[in-house]
Amino acid sequence: MKLRYLVLAGALVTSAFGLMACGSSVSCSDKGSCSNDVAPTQAQIDACNKLFNGPCGSQSKTLAQCSKDNSTCGSDGHSTVASGKCDVETSAFTTCCVGADGGCF
Repeated sequence: MKLRYLVLAGALVTSAFGLMACGSSVSCSDKGSCSNDVAPTQAQIDACNKLFNGPCGSQSKTLAQCSKDNSTCGSDGHSTVASGKCDVETSAFTTCCVGADGGCF
């Protein structure tokens, strides 16, 4: 069951945080700044807000901010974060979600 939460957490973090534009603070409704980034769907915004307001909200916001601060445009024109840039924040978020009663979702 906990592995399922980790996989789901990774997918949501990637989809929600990968869409955020560069700037001073994170927002679930931001569109990325790269040429092929698209605005998040309402479902993605709702999932992101649920994470931010959930039992691991602090960790999810910290991870989102790290992702936003380290986002670059990939060769496909989409925002991306290089592997290893937010490992500490990802670990803290994952640890919190595994330990949270019922997970993060």
